[in-house]
Amino acid sequence: MKMFTGSIMFNQVCLPLFIAFIVGFLLNNVRGELASSSSVRSDLQLRGGKKVQSVKRTKSSLKDAPRVPVFLMMPLDTVNSTSGELSENAAELLPGAKEVSADGIMVDVWWGLCEQEAGIYNFSGYVDLLQRCKDLGLQVQAVMSFHACGGNIGDSVNVPLPQWVLDLEEKVPELFYRDQRGDPSREYISLSCDELAVFPPKKDSKQARTALQLYEDFMTAFLEATQDFVKAGVLVEIQVGCGPCGELRYPSYPLSPREHFPAGWRWPGIGEMQCYDAGMLRSLKNELGLPSPLPGLGCYNDAPDDAPFWARPIQDQGAVQMLLSCVIPRQEKFDGEIRHDTPEGQKFLSWYFSLLLEHGSKILSVARRVFGDEMRLAAKVSGIHWLRAHPSHAAEATAGYVGDYLHDICQMLAKTNTVLDFTCFEMLDGSQSWFAMSRPEDLVRNAAQAAAEANIGFAGENALFCWQDESAVEQVEAQCEQAVRLGVKMEGFTLLRLESWLLQKGSPQRETLERFISNLNCLSRRSSSRSLRTKLSIMAKRAYDKFMASQT
Repeated sequence: MKMFTGSIMFNQVCLPLFIAFIVGFLLNNVRGELASSSSVRSDLQLRGGKKVQSVKRTKSSLKDAPRVPVFLMMPLDTVNSTSGELSENAAELLPGAKEVSADGIMVDVWWGLCEQEAGIYNFSGYVDLLQRCKDLGLQVQAVMSFHACGGNIGDSVNVPLPQWVLDLEEKVPELFYRDQRGDPSREYISLSCDELAVFPPKKDSKQARTALQLYEDFMTAFLEATQDFVKAGVLVEIQVGCGPCGELRYPSYPLSPREHFPAGWRWPGIGEMQCYDAGMLRSLKNELGLPSPLPGLGCYNDAPDDAPFWARPIQDQGAVQMLLSCVIPRQEKFDGEIRHDTPEGQKFLSWYFSLLLEHGSKILSVARRVFGDEMRLAAKVSGIHWLRAHPSHAAEATAGYVGDYLHDICQMLAKTNTVLDFTCFEMLDGSQSWFAMSRPEDLVRNAAQAAAEANIGFAGENALFCWQDESAVEQVEAQCEQAVRLGVKMEGFTLLRLESWLLQKGSPQRETLERFISNLNCLSRRSSSRSLRTKLSIMAKRAYDKFMASQT
């Protein structure tokens, strides 16, 4: 009888109080997330002590906000790497893309697939794709993929650079970016070759070509093969590949093994500077008078405080690091070292970034000349969100992103009226392990603000496949809404990556996709598009993710 009475008391008193506590905890978390999504944290600083520019919350109405077009990224093997023809599996996805009301698709136009012999081009698979999209009323974003495919996250196929490029490695020491061990990255030609005439001539020509001329000839041939679709309004955007993974950056965090570093990079390591090829070393000596890059830059998987160049002074490090320093003294090896925030360190980093910025400007100028003023051009910048809360921003810097780089890149893009395409829209602050010091939300908002200030278009992608996760989908919508509120023109969002099961009729994934597209078509109604149960589920997942992140 006492046990029965105790059970009644728990059900009538304790259980409601417990539920109220949990609901209150979840609502408090969501309120915090909403507050953080309205303004950028002010505690983040750039190298040299300059603070990240604040993003003020705006109260502009979404009632008349323009719709955000949605594109679906096609599989990497849309065009068969052996035959050069459109694959049947990819073709079967197109009707489903139309059924879910997507505006169109994005596809990689692989250099290594389309120019297997220097100066001879085969775009037949892509022409077939464009014709099918035209018949269905779908638009196309084409990526000029001058990088190799294979070895990165999500790479399911292997498309190397053209063999006639790879064959030059021994003869041309400037050909590929190299790390401090001399290991090359064969994913993208080094910017050292932009104006170096070492590549085979075009057909019926004897004059060697530069890397920029290779890119120009490729884009010109592609335009000639597809100009009817440009005139018909089917081919609406050219995204110009400017580096590894098609992104304007250095290959500082390779997942695939290097010859003298077989482990490869692992998240959230700082990565390594990629300025050891003959051309970069020559530039370093000419510009800064240095025979080699500065010492103490660390290794791929180091934490920033383990590398003298990036480390904070001991007194500025956290309690855990200070405790470790008592057990393993490290201050001695940091004394007298050139650090990232010293004048010498700043000059070195500025040189590294300036070369990347110049490379982007050159290749985009070529693209604008080829495609003309009417074509929408885009360039992709990587969302390196890890270690962003560390004062050195080491992971960003090794990739070439230095200082207020988003502002500088957007100002460069404005000169050719190029859209900034940015990643990691789906990620949340606090959902990664604490030691990663990750700030993806801040990063996306700062990118949107930089685009708005430069008066250029802004576009987004998710970094990782996330369409089975309602929380991540809602976060993408929130970031698109935030960008619109900032006054930037959202040219579109490209969903990574289209799969057959995502389009299966009656599936929850397709329902999520259709709601997502509908919400981006009308941002003002997205808040009422989810049931209370779904909203509570999102709250619970975010609270759980943050709790788990704090424990790892």
